[in-house]
Amino acid sequence: MIEKILTPKKPEEIFKNIEYRTPFPSNPEMQTFILGKHENIPPEFGWSLRGVKTVEDLYKPERIHVLNFLVDFAKKTKIRNFFSPVSDPQNGYISENRDFENKIEIGKDDNDESIFLHRSQKNLEGCEIIKGEMFITTTADCLTLIIKTKKEPVRVFAMHAGRETIFDINNPKRPTLMENVISMAKRIGYDPTDLEIYSSFGVAPTENFLHDEESGTHAKINKSRREFIEKKGWNDVYSNGYLNLYKMIENGFKDKGVPSSNITSDMSLDTLTAKDESGESRFFSNRRDSGELAGKGRNLSAFVWL
Repeated sequence: MIEKILTPKKPEEIFKNIEYRTPFPSNPEMQTFILGKHENIPPEFGWSLRGVKTVEDLYKPERIHVLNFLVDFAKKTKIRNFFSPVSDPQNGYISENRDFENKIEIGKDDNDESIFLHRSQKNLEGCEIIKGEMFITTTADCLTLIIKTKKEPVRVFAMHAGRETIFDINNPKRPTLMENVISMAKRIGYDPTDLEIYSSFGVAPTENFLHDEESGTHAKINKSRREFIEKKGWNDVYSNGYLNLYKMIENGFKDKGVPSSNITSDMSLDTLTAKDESGESRFFSNRRDSGELAGKGRNLSAFVWL
């Protein structure tokens, strides 16, 4: 479905490094995808939306490819509203009302109908998406998480899920993303057993974020992370010096009553090691990129309900 829309028809199109998934097989109209590197995209920006609050921000040369992509996608589909929360710094918060402060008209379709990008002013990780809308976030090794209710009426929430999203060792009293999702579900009338969880498009568990505890820069905080994990009893999360974010999400939800059969961790794409035919990296990766590119280039990860 999405593949037909985004398959490149010309060499210069920016849909070269793309992966598609159907998170919930019984709902093929719900699709998620990630867009990576392309020669027409400035590597020091990638798909970054950092600082975008007005349409003028999107007309800057380093971001015009994002604008062109969204308008082109809207014209090929019936999507007219794109929701992109600001997830920096990561805080695990989710918007239930989708009342984002910045509603930016980014263009019009062939019928002169407006196309909007919604940006949050407050820091958020995700929001609800209804039929006919798309969620977008920018990542560079962090996961994208989709929550769907099994019980009617079906509601879907999409969110960015990074290390500090899942748990912030510098602020241990702050609820984790998993705790926030469960609290929200209960407020709107769903039990943990009503939820389906799908995570994807991140760095592989064997390459994840944790540094050597003997490292002078990271030793103290990584020791605290390991102790946090051990206290939780999440024995399948930390191995050989690496932190498995997928397993952290699974454990966090299972602790709150979500059946393991309702949780899917799709680890089939590794944003760090994925290569194209020429051996070049397909996606931006915080773990890999260094020097001038460190922490800058971003992939565009999306969930759409067509």
